[in-house]
Formats: sequence, structure tokens, C-alpha cells
Amino acid sequence: MKASINGIEINYEVSGKEGAPWLVLSHSLACTVRMWDPQVDAFQSRFRILNYDMRGHGATSAPQGPCSLEMLADDVLGLMKHLQISKAAYCGLSIGGMIGQTLALKAPGSFTKMVLADTTHTQPPEALKQWEAASPSPRARAWRDWSTAPWSAGSPSLTGKRILLNSRKFATWY
Repeated sequence: MKASINGIEINYEVSGKEGAPWLVLSHSLACTVRMWDPQVDAFQSRFRILNYDMRGHGATSAPQGPCSLEMLADDVLGLMKHLQISKAAYCGLSIGGMIGQTLALKAPGSFTKMVLADTTHTQPPEALKQWEAASPSPRARAWRDWSTAPWSAGSPSLTGKRILLNSRKFATWY
């Protein structure tokens, strides 16, 4: 499904048990809603799940110009408003965890609990230098990291679900 939120089209999926507590899932960089498929399968009997593609990822639009954590958090809040979700648990991985931290500060009453996994609160200059030195371009880094990910080598279910951004979206967003 798609919703027009904050001037962009956001792709999202709703699954799970109607009337159950809401759980919002926010993926990591260079991923899509498909990243969460095993968790959706595991939790859908206990939660109503909102799973979405963040700006520039998957089937969500990739607007020109800079993108901030504030904008990404506003997208989540806008999507929750669109779906009339007043409270939810939240789980974010990597940048999804950074979005969660922004949400916790911006709208603390909207979330019952948060899982912020493999994330940070900032990108110190030395980390950014290491990231840039590892590979010459964001597209090349993403391809290297996701096409050779050792964690998926032995798992046919994960290997088949690795979804990269198309190069136009990726290049536009960064």
C-alpha cells in the first residue's frame, strides 16, 4: 500500500492480528520491508504490524535534496497518523534505531516500548572517514556489503530476500 505523507509516497504493509497492539518496524540502510519478513511471520499472531520503506528505499519515493533524521521520524509519525495508530511498540535496526531515538525525543507518548538494535546516536568524524575509505562510493559500498554479506551465505531464505535499492534512487538519496 502507499500513502502520501510529507510530500512523498511511502510504501507500507500492515499485517498481523486486528485489534492487537501495534508494532512499527523500521529497516536498516539499503534494505526494504522484506528485511523484516522472518520477524513479521514470528510476531503476526501477537501484534498488528506496520512495516514501511523509508525515503529512497524500496517502493517509497526518493525526493531530491537532503534528508535528515527529523524528516525520517516525521514520516513515521505521519504514517501512524494516516493509519490512526495512537500508540505502538517500535523496533528499528541501524538507521531505523537512529530514527527511533529521534521519535523517542519528538513524540515520547506515541510509543510503549522501543528496541533500538545495532545503532548509534551519532556518526563521529573518525567513523565517517573509515566508512568513506572502505569504498569509493555509497553505491559501491552498499553493493559490497549486501551482495557479499556473510550472514546470508548459508541461508537460502535470506539470500533470496536481499533487496537493493535501484541505483537511481540510491544515487539520488545520497
